[in-house]
Amino acid sequence: MLARELEDAPSCLVLAQPSRGVDIGGDRVPVRQGGRGHRAGLRGVLISADLDEIFRLADRVVVLFKGRAVAELDTATATRDEVGGHMMGVAA
Repeated sequence: MLARELEDAPSCLVLAQPSRGVDIGGDRVPVRQGGRGHRAGLRGVLISADLDEIFRLADRVVVLFKGRAVAELDTATATRDEVGGHMMGVAA
């Protein structure tokens, strides 16, 4: 499905829970496809409850708490504890 969507060369792609329901190891295919799109200038929004997935796929993370953006962090320097603190409404 992802390959089909990338076929038309979109400039932006929204991925919501991209590895949910995918078997272990199978989640690498969407990652490879997304990586190819990223290198081609494709930008996207990743929506996921899985912090490991976010840190693996995203360049930055915007944390929402009670419907509001409370933090924008670089995944290269942010920690899971820091993101978790913002998710719970307390600054880490």
